[in-house]
Amino acid sequence: MAHWPQHNLLRLPHKLSSVLSAHVYAGSAPLSPSTPLIVFLNPLSADAQCWLDVIHSFRAVCPGAWMIRYDRYGQGSSGPDPADPEGLGSPSQAVEDLVGLVRDIVGNETEVDEENEVEHEVEDIPLVLVGNGFGCALARLYAGKYKGVRGVLFLDSYMTDTDSISLLPAPQEGEPEELTRAREEMRSKLDPKVVVGGMRRDSIQQLLSSCEAPVLPGEPWVTVGMHDPVLFAQEECQQNLNISPHITEQYIQPHWEAYHHGLLKLTAPHKAKGPVVAQGAAHHIQVEQPEWVVGELREMVRRIMGELREMVRRIMGELPGGEVGEVGEVGEVGGEE
Repeated sequence: MAHWPQHNLLRLPHKLSSVLSAHVYAGSAPLSPSTPLIVFLNPLSADAQCWLDVIHSFRAVCPGAWMIRYDRYGQGSSGPDPADPEGLGSPSQAVEDLVGLVRDIVGNETEVDEENEVEHEVEDIPLVLVGNGFGCALARLYAGKYKGVRGVLFLDSYMTDTDSISLLPAPQEGEPEELTRAREEMRSKLDPKVVVGGMRRDSIQQLLSSCEAPVLPGEPWVTVGMHDPVLFAQEECQQNLNISPHITEQYIQPHWEAYHHGLLKLTAPHKAKGPVVAQGAAHHIQVEQPEWVVGELREMVRRIMGELREMVRRIMGELPGGEVGEVGEVGEVGGEE
């Protein structure tokens, strides 16, 4: 098995002219269909360091899991996106880059050379996507197109069905000054045409026009986490966007809650959980409440590995001379009671 250093500046095959900064955390066992692979997807306004507390805590309770945090092209320590004249990323490009990253790491760790063999190997490994903000949208795009995703943990998802400004009423003469100010702030900072974190966002509404569809194939486990409404209004909106809590509570919060409820329809009802409010978190839940994230992620991994264990037991039980006891290690990812 290859021994990856913790930090890698990778040159993916389809973008050799630029580097992608990725941190790979090897599990206690070789990467295989018996070990979960967890990939953390950054929001727009923070790079991969925002996941450090979650990763360190999760490693203590689940040492068998493999984990990856990385900066998208045009973000953090990664180079510019060579597919764009200005070096900026796009949702579609970001998903293809994630595909390339996962295949590169899986190919090296499993010592599989042929492209079709690597693709098959990736599909067999239980992949869990954890996103915050815009990272949730990228998780949906990946899970909707590529096989192997067994679970998705949404942390305060980016709303892909609106440009945010449309949540406010149309301008009217004599309207409250705080409403006018909120509209101006949102237009200057949240409009999809505004580049944030090296990402062009103007295509996301066309790619994911609804919170409920398209349904994710394979019925992965889905958990939806949402911000603390009071802190979100006071800290995220008032302090960072100069939007009064009253405006947030009246116009923004209702749509955000409805959006999070809609995400539950992306999978089978018995595999959906939430929306669960992360008390004490304004928006970057992984930074403000990392132990909450660890708890939800641990529960999801347990469910995934238990499901896979049961699947293997059924298959082994149906085979002549199959020994069910031989597959007991499938669900042992560490830290289980």
